[in-house]
Amino acid sequence: DTEEFRNPYLGAGEKLVVPLPQPGPSGQAAPPFATYTWDTGTHLITLQAVCGDRERFGTVISAVDEIARTLRTADDLAIGEAGPVLRLPPA
Repeated sequence: DTEEFRNPYLGAGEKLVVPLPQPGPSGQAAPPFATYTWDTGTHLITLQAVCGDRERFGTVISAVDEIARTLRTADDLAIGEAGPVLRLPPA
């Protein structure tokens, strides 16, 4: 089930955490993951974090939450705004 997840720049979104995915047809389970999604009206923004270590997934999810709260759209940035900004082109 998804839960509400707020980002100060993107507003209310959804977070889906799957810490122990069920094994697929091959018998191997997919790695644990978390997906964050926001619909801003003009953009559909999705962040997916996958952890290769099932044992550590629970210890890193709070850090992924922190990263997800910092996402912004490029048109949200002020002209000349400084700081560490990673700009991704539209997909």
